[in-house]
Amino acid sequence: MPNLRDAKKRLEAAQREISVCAISGAVGTFANIDPGVEEYVAKKMGLEPEPASTQIIPRDRHAAFFATLGVIASSVERIATEIRHLQRTEVAEAEEFFAKGQKRLVRHAP
Repeated sequence: MPNLRDAKKRLEAAQREISVCAISGAVGTFANIDPGVEEYVAKKMGLEPEPASTQIIPRDRHAAFFATLGVIASSVERIATEIRHLQRTEVAEAEEFFAKGQKRLVRHAP
């Protein structure tokens, strides 16, 4: 079974990796803005300045974040499939609780 604690750690790491900003001008040279402005804005927004100043933030940050989401979604899907399997009539290892007086599907022995 998937370890959701590890998945949480991966998601937190991916979130930290993607939490960057770049306010360094058209080609990342700080020609029209002081680097202190980028640091100030990043701090106010809870971000880190992009260490490699370029025109855009590298896409691998986004790819890593979405890959992590995909792995977590796959883990959740495996858990849901297992629960569904355990609820099958022929397995009957997990059943929905029914309160007294609540309608219930009655199984008849073959």
